[in-house]
Amino acid sequence: MLADAVAAGQFLNPPKPAAPAAPAQPEPSKAAAPAGGQPEETDWEAEAAKWKSLARRHENKHLGALGFKSMDELDALREAAKKQAEFEDAQKTEIQKATERATGLEQQLSDYKSANARLMAAATHNIPPDLIELLGTGTDEEINARAEALAERLKATAPQPAAASQRPVESLTPGAAPSSAAPASADDWIRRMAGRTP
Repeated sequence: MLADAVAAGQFLNPPKPAAPAAPAQPEPSKAAAPAGGQPEETDWEAEAAKWKSLARRHENKHLGALGFKSMDELDALREAAKKQAEFEDAQKTEIQKATERATGLEQQLSDYKSANARLMAAATHNIPPDLIELLGTGTDEEINARAEALAERLKATAPQPAAASQRPVESLTPGAAPSSAAPASADDWIRRMAGRTP
């Protein structure tokens, strides 16, 4: 962690050039055979204590370069920075939630206004419901202009109604209804379909 801060250049106080120190040489191994010929056992606790003290010396040298007196001071600063980051994230989250909700509501309002403008333009220019989506989105004026253009094209491409034939129907007698006429009511139609004609 400390090495990351040093590598990232996060110094509180710039490091002071240190005099080149002689590389730490471990003491000659006690495992070497003494004059008696028997190898002496290594005291591992003493070795661990020696390396721990070397590590602390090295650590204190780098802490001093960063402007800290002890590892506890550095840990307290890290904890404070962590709490500050959590607080900022909590505040940021509330603001982001409100912003996202407002943006969503604005988009929804815009969609509703656009749908209303399309429906009004379609009703005004007699555009069939399946063609309303062709009017697109935009301002009321843009949608109305597209509706006018679409209505003109629909009128131009609509087939002309066939002229009503003036020729009389052969089976029609004066005062009678044509044979293709629908029944007078739904009840009559159902009775006729069921075979119960009156």
